Amino acid sequence: QAEIARESEQAAKESLAIAEKEQAVAHATAHFLQNVFSSPNDEQGTRVWTVEAMLDQAADRLEKNTDMTEEITRNLYLVLSFTYRSLEQFEQMEHLARKSAELSEKIYGKDHTISLTTWETVGQAHYMGGESEKAIEILEEAVARARKHLSPEEMKYWTIQFSLASAYAKAGRMEEAISLTRTVIVGLEPFDAPVEKTEILSGLGSYLGRDKQWEEAIACLESIAEERRTGALAISRRSWVAERTLMEAYLLTGQSEKAVE
Repeated sequence: QAEIARESEQAAKESLAIAEKEQAVAHATAHFLQNVFSSPNDEQGTRVWTVEAMLDQAADRLEKNTDMTEEITRNLYLVLSFTYRSLEQFEQMEHLARKSAELSEKIYGKDHTISLTTWETVGQAHYMGGESEKAIEILEEAVARARKHLSPEEMKYWTIQFSLASAYAKAGRMEEAISLTRTVIVGLEPFDAPVEKTEILSGLGSYLGRDKQWEEAIACLESIAEERRTGALAISRRSWVAERTLMEAYLLTGQSEKAVE
């Protein structure tokens, strides 16, 4: 029992150290961004800055900064890449996500969850920017590594695979997209992850519709709409998209009365 107690104490200390390190990285990330956005470089004296221009300045400062740890730099690259995604600036998203992925591999190793999910972001940037085949190449490697080194009990094991399915769909490879998305849906059943499940189920409905498998597409999308109406599913952008896709499916299959409802 003394040995078990010592092991428990050591595990608690390790967990605390990880939490403190993550908190320090988050604090440093917020501090860097606060400094950038509170003192932008206004070379032309216009005092008018766009979000994109300020992001460009943040990225430029980050690439020139040599004072921060690799963990903080890696995290900042990823945060900025996500912000470029919201602006649909996919080339910059890819550039910064790739820098984050390369640092992740250096810090954690190629097969760590953080490294694999960061390469997932690189792949997403490619298919969002219209480079589906490049995305597939990156994501197939990430999925192969995830299947080998992650556990099916980790949600990332499944969500990385859905990103690959999305890339297949973007490339018009609907059979592969649908098959892989079905696998992911089954794999996610034990998880309490309504937002992720809605996104993936909505994706499946969309892929089935594009493949003209209307009956199953409608059934899939109706399940999302019903859960949203009964309050079992929180209202989100993805749930609204699913309902809009369902309406389009009704119209395309001659069920205009349901679309009106």
